[in-house]
Amino acid sequence: TNYEDRILSVLTNIGIKKEKITKIHDKNDSSTEFDFFFELNKLTYGIGAKRTLRERYKQFIKTAQMSQIDVMIEITLGLDLNEEKAKAIRRHNVFIFVADEIYNSKEYLQSMEGVYSVKKLNLKTLKSLKKNSKVNFRKRKISSHNRKL
Repeated sequence: TNYEDRILSVLTNIGIKKEKITKIHDKNDSSTEFDFFFELNKLTYGIGAKRTLRERYKQFIKTAQMSQIDVMIEITLGLDLNEEKAKAIRRHNVFIFVADEIYNSKEYLQSMEGVYSVKKLNLKTLKSLKKNSKVNFRKRKISSHNRKL
């Protein structure tokens, strides 16, 4: 899809070689497909790309519980990403990248650890993501440059 093509373009533009990015089914849960799978600094990354999440995010959560992949990421436009869905996804150590305009319009996304604007989808951010990082729903300080006035 065009959405996946744009994400592939971002991944290659930040320095991940196109030939190193594959589309695979999870070894432990063949019903889950990673739209993008690659290795970076000896860690494996599985990315699901969905314009809208509807109920499909629950499948990704199920896979997160069983998967051997080091870092799982859900990339979404975020139109239907409410606070409860975001917390459910983060509770299972899945990181979320959301379209910038949605991210900037929802304070609960900005304040939640492990939720990022797609503008932060870069090597530095990817390398900082760790499997089983402690999920904390306390408010993250929002700097004034992240907030639209």
